[in-house]
Amino acid sequence: MNDLAELHGIGPTALKRLHQLGIYSVTDLLQHYPSRYEDYSQVVPIAEAPLDTAISLKVQIKKMTSRNSWQRRRFSLVDATVADDSGTLKVVWFNQNYIAEQLTVGMVIMLSGKIKQTKYGKQLVNPVFERAKAETVHTARIVPHYPTTYGLTQKQLRYFMSQALTKTVPEWLPQPLLDERQLLPYGEAIRSIHFPASDDTIEQAKFRLGFDEVLLVQLVSLVLKQSLAHETAVAIPIDEAALQQFTQQLPFTLTNGQRQAAWEMMKDLALSQPMNRLLEGDVGAGKTVVAAMAVYAVAKQGYEAVIMAPTEVLARQHWHKLTALLKPLGIKVGIMTAHHKEATTAPVVVGTQALLTEIIQFPKLALAVIDEQHRFGVAQRQLLKQKSGLGVTPHLLSMTATPIPRTLALTAYGDLALSIIDELPNNRQPITTTVVTEDERPAMYRHIAERIAAGDQVYVVAPRIEDEEGSEKTSVERERVRLEKQFPNIKMAVLHGQLPAKTKHSLMDQFHAGTLDLLISTTVIEVGVDVPNATVMVIENAEVFGLAQLHQLRGRVGRADKASYCYACTNSSQAGVIKRLQFFAQTSSGFTLAEYDLQRRGPGDVYGREQSGFLNSFKIAKLSDHKLITLAQQAAQSLFPDLSTYPVIQQRVQTALAQVHLE
Repeated sequence: MNDLAELHGIGPTALKRLHQLGIYSVTDLLQHYPSRYEDYSQVVPIAEAPLDTAISLKVQIKKMTSRNSWQRRRFSLVDATVADDSGTLKVVWFNQNYIAEQLTVGMVIMLSGKIKQTKYGKQLVNPVFERAKAETVHTARIVPHYPTTYGLTQKQLRYFMSQALTKTVPEWLPQPLLDERQLLPYGEAIRSIHFPASDDTIEQAKFRLGFDEVLLVQLVSLVLKQSLAHETAVAIPIDEAALQQFTQQLPFTLTNGQRQAAWEMMKDLALSQPMNRLLEGDVGAGKTVVAAMAVYAVAKQGYEAVIMAPTEVLARQHWHKLTALLKPLGIKVGIMTAHHKEATTAPVVVGTQALLTEIIQFPKLALAVIDEQHRFGVAQRQLLKQKSGLGVTPHLLSMTATPIPRTLALTAYGDLALSIIDELPNNRQPITTTVVTEDERPAMYRHIAERIAAGDQVYVVAPRIEDEEGSEKTSVERERVRLEKQFPNIKMAVLHGQLPAKTKHSLMDQFHAGTLDLLISTTVIEVGVDVPNATVMVIENAEVFGLAQLHQLRGRVGRADKASYCYACTNSSQAGVIKRLQFFAQTSSGFTLAEYDLQRRGPGDVYGREQSGFLNSFKIAKLSDHKLITLAQQAAQSLFPDLSTYPVIQQRVQTALAQVHLE
């Protein structure tokens, strides 16, 4: 049974809310792991219960009342007197009137929480409760707490989970492998991650489930690499004279990192096996120039290349940049997006996903460059192959400015060869980064006014388009009102993803041309936008972004030789938040920042759940756990390529491959 609706208590409303959490089946539910635990396993008599310590009590309700507070409107409380053989205790619940309907005098219940010393005496405030029974779910044990959504309570999730765990959870790995690696059986690991008997069993369960995650990704990578090994591509011979011609016309000197990455690509292109390479480089490291060398090498031999970008804004920018680099060498660059088509018969065409969906053929397509889409699915490769008149698989170069640590890249993308540009061009100055609290805003605004007066331009990034009731997160609209009062005489505009494409392009063109002083935006400007005259980046509610994303935003300034500044604004006073933002301010390496966040938050939190793609496979695995990764990689090698011997494993891999194909 894998149907959620068959679990007791899951009706249409609960089902809809589970879907909001990405839970569509019982399997999904079981893989919705706790984010933390509360240890209520210490069951004590009332007389021995310590203050301010998580404990559980088995008690009988002696008295219970429910009333509204006369001190504050819309404020209610339920209070009860409970007892066991050792004594009595006052229990209070605030704003939870429904409890008076669920609990009655005489009932024997379990309570879990912390006893506080108040002016009314000792009280157990807002405890978790359930009827006393042989095996509890919400009390008297190590209790899981889950990521949830509006209208779905922790108690509901635990109840659904307890039902799901009564079903048989099949093992998918062979017993010899479990014995050799000393791994918990899968069913035991799933039960222990949700309802653990001890801290030790949590760690054992995490190791087993993390092992599964890394193993599956490794097997998928091996299958992808094997399938590509059987494909053929056009071999592009290395033309050193043409490459020298390209580099000599550049207005700058390539860094050693750029030269190394370019040479690795040229060697790949010279083979008849399709290139499958990920080019990683910190923001501003000059990846586009390296990609342009590969594109030029292909076009020089009479073949075609396409460059795909995730947004129209970025596609237009690549088009402008590649035109500037290749036009002097006699190579025309076309563009194709949903709203812009120009010279699509050129040997080099830049575009969005429209390149795949539009009715367009490339008679001699030999190279595809994909920006900010790390794993280009097999299905998309086949589409490009079908669009090529050559009948062979195009070489593939993926580019990313997202700083993925080498460990993560080699684990999650083992089928891709990896090139890293780990240095910036010589003319770049470090970006001065400052954490700004609310009382430090006046100084920041004075500096912004000075930079605008000097002719520089400013970005202000907010996490939302519009204000949301009850949220402390600011919006571009709220910032516009605030900044118009602060700077009444400057030219500013608001940019976000819901604007029409023509409006977005017009605003970016105006900002690029310098006719706008200040651009208030959501994170649509996060990746690749290049305005050399912009020298100030203000990030509002900086605490809500991962460090890798903050670094991407900071990388929108410092694009030329001017001194540049980044302000990470926060209204949080939490020590952990300030410490993390100070680390961002003091660290210029995107890779160091990504490692820091990866160890503390996990890949989905670092790179964004909606952006991280196959990285979502890592819900448990810590990529800093080298023992785990090594064991999983060794296991994958031992199972591959004879996966047909293990039909359950083969089915899992095929399911995961289907996901990769769609990304």
